[in-house]
Amino acid sequence: MKIKEANLKRLAKLLDEVSEDRLIFDTREISKWVRITGSEEEKRAFDYIKERCIEAGASVKEYKPVIYSSVPLEARLRIRNNKEEMEIPCITHSMSPSTPPEGISGKLSPLEESSLYGKIALIKGVANPKSLLEATSKGAIGCVFLTETDPPPEMIVSPVWGSPTLEELKDLPKIPAVSVGSRFKERIFSLAKEGAEAKIFTKVKTDWTETSCLIAEIKPIEGGESFVLLSGHVDSWHYGAMDNATGNACQLEVLRIASLHREELKRSLRVAFWSGHSHGRYAGSTWYADHNYVDLMLNCVVHINADCLGAKGASIVTEGNVMAETKHVGEVIIKLVCDQKLNGTRFTRMGDQSFWGCGVPSLFVTPAEQPPKEISDGITELLGKKRSGGLGPWWHTPLDTMEIIDPANLVRDTKIILGVTWLFLTSPLIPLKPASSIEEIGKYLNEYKDKYHSHIDESMEMGVSLALNEALKLSLKIKEKLSKAEELFESLADSLPPEHLPLINRKIMEIERPLVRINYCKNPPYLHDPALPQPPVPLLPELEMLRSLDRDQKMAFLVGLRRRLNGVQEALISALNLAEDLLSLLKEG
Repeated sequence: MKIKEANLKRLAKLLDEVSEDRLIFDTREISKWVRITGSEEEKRAFDYIKERCIEAGASVKEYKPVIYSSVPLEARLRIRNNKEEMEIPCITHSMSPSTPPEGISGKLSPLEESSLYGKIALIKGVANPKSLLEATSKGAIGCVFLTETDPPPEMIVSPVWGSPTLEELKDLPKIPAVSVGSRFKERIFSLAKEGAEAKIFTKVKTDWTETSCLIAEIKPIEGGESFVLLSGHVDSWHYGAMDNATGNACQLEVLRIASLHREELKRSLRVAFWSGHSHGRYAGSTWYADHNYVDLMLNCVVHINADCLGAKGASIVTEGNVMAETKHVGEVIIKLVCDQKLNGTRFTRMGDQSFWGCGVPSLFVTPAEQPPKEISDGITELLGKKRSGGLGPWWHTPLDTMEIIDPANLVRDTKIILGVTWLFLTSPLIPLKPASSIEEIGKYLNEYKDKYHSHIDESMEMGVSLALNEALKLSLKIKEKLSKAEELFESLADSLPPEHLPLINRKIMEIERPLVRINYCKNPPYLHDPALPQPPVPLLPELEMLRSLDRDQKMAFLVGLRRRLNGVQEALISALNLAEDLLSLLKEG
């Protein structure tokens, strides 16, 4: 759906209302505190944010979620060979187990070795759950991560998304991990080649913790059942000026400006401030999704996240995270604010993206990043990016203070977040493009089909090709109907009866639910996928594993694949029926 020229002129004027002074003031105030999940200092930050929300004229709800969080307390690393012994500064990580008081010892060996039984794995890059799981599967008793920055970034090494269920407790990390800064990397590699032994000591406080969640809402003059969700985490590593005091300041500024122009809103603005992002693997946003599942599924138009804004040197504004159905809105705003073309990057499992199971589409986490670097720090890959350079050497370190905030960049990033939020709040027709989503799904299904035929001969087929073909046919039918619907949107935009708009917008949201789930979810919608890399249409298993399977295992794999394709077809049929309903509504209009 095209954004009208008149709307863009109005928006350009609105963006001029963003106040640099307010943004810097709020960022400075919030970053006075080290906001560990559930701490007294975090509570003071929430109190400050609550006051600012009330000043802006928002209604405010406070919650006290109990979530599973983990705070690193102490870590030591000692390495010795037959010539010397040295103690190397290090940190441990959230969700890493504590060692016994005497620590653990083992030979240092690279992660790439086929067996690490009884050894301590040496891993290049930032601490992450995927590498920890690989080391655990190979028999390692601990991990040492060698980072490309100094100091090393604080991380969380659990693959469990949010607070664990009973079934997920077993998936929490089982071996301790530490990270060291770049200045020690070469020395440690050299010692490992000489057969050095490492001794690790870690102390981590992991428990169920009461924390805070604050929801501020601005409703339109009339209606307001549907809403745009603008979120940001309050908890921090160290003082966290960039991560995420700037994001919270941006949320407050968007809330203030929206409140001044309530008469223009078509939908409610719901601004969510939560905790447990850094120390609980997005446990705050997951709690909110769990406790508001039906409301989100029925009424949430889009989720926009504000995280790590306004850093010095953050000049790359073309690679922000988008979904196919939300990208065009990001394109319009990046062009308007920065006069650049948004390439966009597919979302990965990060950044409080806890609402895909609810079927809610997403747009943005961090709208601007650092330029690409010759040597990757590993952070860019975690964000799913290839053409940008991450969030800077201060990310998740004590260096993240007001000194690394660029006021002009913070104003720019806030204008980007305000711009996309405003379009979703005020457009008579919700500016989502489900036709782009189903086109992307069809493309991935085609690619999967091609890979499938390169891995399996016809004698083992088990009806999978037929099911893939049926799924592809359904995707083409959906695309055809949604493309026609978009054409009608353009031709009827000014003549649709006002009473039809709520019905049409409701149908657009309903269509999005199965499309988001097909494209991004593996688990049932009311559960959460782990914080691990996963491919598009993740319900379908990765075919590369077939290379290592014997005949019985391959046949069993195909049985499972055939069943999963039934799930894909079911969701596509639901989307097709909804697309037909939408087309009928538009034709009536």
